[in-house]
Amino acid sequence: VRVNTGGANLVNFQLELRFDPTEFEALGCTPSIVWQQSCVLNSPSDRVTLIGDDPLASDTGPALAVATVRLARRSGAGADASASSIGVHIVDMTRVLGATPMRTQSTDALAAA
Repeated sequence: VRVNTGGANLVNFQLELRFDPTEFEALGCTPSIVWQQSCVLNSPSDRVTLIGDDPLASDTGPALAVATVRLARRSGAGADASASSIGVHIVDMTRVLGATPMRTQSTDALAAA
């Protein structure tokens, strides 16, 4: 899972990777070592929740890695089960540019494989 920080420092986030639980199951999550972070798998069954916080973080970039999530296609999933049925919801995210915090809340984001 990667985040475009728009040139600002990513200091905290709560992201939900959402998917159809009849097609996919989350098997694992490896957080980035940058933030104090947790990953919650399959609770509820249609998502992985990523939470990270480091108020002093200075990481930025157009594709900043926050976690690696392993999904498996469930046996019996339809032939149309694909990465296009996976979405990302930003519950809360704070980036800091200079001394200015920029907060994003309750927003769906572009998911790409």
